[in-house]
Amino acid sequence: MNKTILLGLALAASVSAANAYHVEKYDGQFGMSLEGAYGIATKDAMPNVAGGNLSIFNYIETGSIVHQISLNGGILAGSHHPSVHDLGISGPYTASLRSTYIPMMAGYTLNLPIGDYTMFYLGGKAGATYGDVKTTIHGLENGSQSRTISTTKFSWAAQAGFKFSVSKSTDFVIGYEYYQIQGYNDPGYHIIKLGFSWDF
Repeated sequence: MNKTILLGLALAASVSAANAYHVEKYDGQFGMSLEGAYGIATKDAMPNVAGGNLSIFNYIETGSIVHQISLNGGILAGSHHPSVHDLGISGPYTASLRSTYIPMMAGYTLNLPIGDYTMFYLGGKAGATYGDVKTTIHGLENGSQSRTISTTKFSWAAQAGFKFSVSKSTDFVIGYEYYQIQGYNDPGYHIIKLGFSWDF
């Protein structure tokens, strides 16, 4: 019985200390994050992409939960050689495809402390993405032919991951994001992100 009481008191003290640390570090703080990203396309015709994301945010602490409101921008690009059949083309041809995406989105993230120096985060973003997709068909009678489509479309993302405190103002961030450019023929991407965030 006494051991159970002592264990409960120790756990309560640990949670209280963790909450105090997070309140002091995050409440009302502005900051920014810089992350590298690699995305795997959900459609065979589209290339995997790599790039980065820059975010400016504000933390709002309520009890043991840290809310985060952000503005996010970045760039993702990639190229590959899909099968012409994946592009709806038949014949003895080859194809190359290059994609560049520039997303601009606003987001909300819920940060949950799971230790003195660790938080689990879960959130989402929505906004617009400018996309530039160039497709080139090789092996035609006149050599090759290219077509570039540039559009701006609605996009959204859902994300989850962990933040590890490495100093009073710096976190190491690792996470997963599903990123979707809206449209019947537009791909989604499974994205792994690594980076750092800083409080001002």
